[in-house]
Amino acid sequence: MATDKEKGMANIKSALSDTEETLKEAANATGERAQELCEKAFAQLKLAKDRAAEVQGTIVERGKQMTYATDGYVHRHPWQSAGIAVCIGVLLGLLINRK
Repeated sequence: MATDKEKGMANIKSALSDTEETLKEAANATGERAQELCEKAFAQLKLAKDRAAEVQGTIVERGKQMTYATDGYVHRHPWQSAGIAVCIGVLLGLLINRK
């Protein structure tokens, strides 16, 4: 099952692909038809931008939820959290100093 983020990214890619096709068609058109295609391309880009903003909002909201959950865990289990942080620090130190 696709997540909201994956669906949003698929929608953005689809909108950008449609825009690309419209611009290719506009490059070969002239006069009024070219103008119509350019306007359509701008509308499609706006749609992609709006969809990207929705995905960004979803990601930011989930990040905030994860931050609050982590903060709650750290306050409920301070010693375990400190132990985990020390272990991660030691592992990172070993990886960084490894040559």
